[in-house]
Amino acid sequence: MLFAISSVIFAQEYNVLEYAYNGTPTNGIKITTNLPFQNGSQMPTITITGYNYGKSKPIGILLVWYVYNGVFTQYKASSFGAYTPIIKLANENGKVVIFIDDKQYYNRFNVTAFAKGKGEQASWFEGWIVSDTPLTGANQVTFEYENKFSGSSQSYGNFEINKTGTIGGKWNPSGSLLTLTNGSISLIADGNEIYSTDGLHLGTAYNKDFTFRNVDENGVSNLMIIKSDGKVGVGTSSPSFILDVDKIARMNNVTIGTNSPSNGVTIRANFPGYNGGWARGFNVANEDGTERYIGLGSFGSATDGVTSLNYSYLGKAYNDAFMYFLPDGRIGVGKSNFPSNYKLAVDGRIICEEVKVEMSENWADFVFEDDYNLMPLQELDSYIKENKHLPEIPTTEEVEENGISVGEMNAKLLQKIEELTLYTIEQQKEIDRLKNLENELNELKIIINNINK
Repeated sequence: MLFAISSVIFAQEYNVLEYAYNGTPTNGIKITTNLPFQNGSQMPTITITGYNYGKSKPIGILLVWYVYNGVFTQYKASSFGAYTPIIKLANENGKVVIFIDDKQYYNRFNVTAFAKGKGEQASWFEGWIVSDTPLTGANQVTFEYENKFSGSSQSYGNFEINKTGTIGGKWNPSGSLLTLTNGSISLIADGNEIYSTDGLHLGTAYNKDFTFRNVDENGVSNLMIIKSDGKVGVGTSSPSFILDVDKIARMNNVTIGTNSPSNGVTIRANFPGYNGGWARGFNVANEDGTERYIGLGSFGSATDGVTSLNYSYLGKAYNDAFMYFLPDGRIGVGKSNFPSNYKLAVDGRIICEEVKVEMSENWADFVFEDDYNLMPLQELDSYIKENKHLPEIPTTEEVEENGISVGEMNAKLLQKIEELTLYTIEQQKEIDRLKNLENELNELKIIINNINK
């Protein structure tokens, strides 16, 4: 390791030291000055010029600071070269220390200083020492680089901004790499963010397209395009509609335009690792979404993210629906819980112009068969007196508990009507027989009366 140290005084300008090391530092480059860490004692300007061979960059750095109230203040760095390492200040044993926190191969540079007006002494700029040791002092601060340009600036070749920090997380313009200011409005950017203190407008010249793309060593891949006529294409460079999405678009588990022609819009019940109830659907609501008018969706449960369906629904919400559609095809109007042997359940009254019931069992015409066993009226009378209802007709209690089957009840009622018809026919036959007897009696009376005369 070779350090060359010298000190030449030209009025208030000092050639402080020269540094050259044909290797790579282990800790960094620590410059221990003879500047006292005293309030109001110094306003130096330190210039570092040289060659960073490891990155093939010229070195040109200006450092300024002031010590006040026991701390470094008004400290800044400015670069007029291509090498901008992290540089820190510290107070070690009452002396100011400059620490270049970088480990570059084959660095060599010259350090000069200018100081005037605060009683700086020439001896303070003599005997500075460079070492490859860690920074251990107190009152540590890190220089921020600042360069400003007025008028026009031109760059031939690469223009590079190196800075640590970020804007994101919370509003932190001081962490930006680039700030463009026009009056009170600024455009602020760092390595992967860009913000504006006012509205941000991105665009192209009139009648030109705006494209978002990926670029790598293999070429260009367009991601999204905004055409000059306002059409937006995602996955396509030639949108035909105001929004033209090629292939699949997913929005919070909503899939539009799937590969299946019979499955245009899909809402996925996707809840990885979730345990509990879930609901998914389409809804129509008022202007601020606080009141739902109608919705179509599904409700179910999940165990470790594996979902099952309780029912689908049409209504305001999964627990306030007008109709429920069960997985086995049953439908409930106003209710979702009803016996499994019913296809349709209605909680309330219904009104319609016509109801057609298709019977799968025999109709009641068997009553008119010759071998039908019609209960005698005397037995029917006894049955009614004992049971208070017609045979084969459910009781009041049975109807209240189980309801009635419209088709079955109609068949039973028809059976009773047909039985009543048979009873009526039999009664008419008895009436006719009695009338004939009456006529015969009347004829006998006439004959007897004639004989007695």
